[in-house]
Amino acid sequence: MNQPVSKEEMNSQIIQLQRKLEAIISRKNTLLELCESYDRVSKGARDVLLAGRRRLLDGVCGIVADYIDFPEKYLIAMISILGDVSDYVLIENFESAANAIAYLKKRQSGSVAFLSLDRVVGKTIDDTVLQKALRTKGYLGKAIELVTVDEAYLPVFTHLLGDVLIVEDLKAANEVSNKTKQRCKVVTLEGDVIGIDGVLRGGAFVKPMTHLLYNKSLIRNLDQEIKEVETQLHRLRDSSKEGIID
Repeated sequence: MNQPVSKEEMNSQIIQLQRKLEAIISRKNTLLELCESYDRVSKGARDVLLAGRRRLLDGVCGIVADYIDFPEKYLIAMISILGDVSDYVLIENFESAANAIAYLKKRQSGSVAFLSLDRVVGKTIDDTVLQKALRTKGYLGKAIELVTVDEAYLPVFTHLLGDVLIVEDLKAANEVSNKTKQRCKVVTLEGDVIGIDGVLRGGAFVKPMTHLLYNKSLIRNLDQEIKEVETQLHRLRDSSKEGIID
């Protein structure tokens, strides 16, 4: 049987948890500020995004990384698939993109890659091809079905992920690629890729600390930590009122 904890000990534990919670919230806020200020994208992209926020440019929606979410297990695969595309600017139409390009030229702010919502065309995998992949051990699913995206930008993400399959490992990737006759890109959880052109890219994948998708993953993890610490604090405070703790 656990011995009752003194009120002083409980208060000490509460203070420690409060400090831990404050530190986690502070770290989360720092990451949020980095994401919202676009400090980790190119100067050109940042200038366009901030100009859109200030209504100096019309039709600027954000960047690809703003509108995608997924379980932690797919982080490396998604970074491998999207890479620098995560920083591409989403814009409503060609005219808005042309205006943004003119803005960049005037300011000498460099070049930016735009995904115009009126130009992107979604990609798909033929059902007969997909059925061959489904029967492979280690097959996890179509990339587009393993993520959560903003419905308004679904065409963008079917364009980026619609012909990509995710598997557990390189052995499964090779089998899927062979079975589908290289009709789709295959990516492993460790970030190895077999492309439609047959090119195999892989090796030791180091998480890029400055990548926006990685930062978003950290924020999700911090949110979970905050919930856990808040639950512990709530339980301790309740126990403190009763004078005991389990």
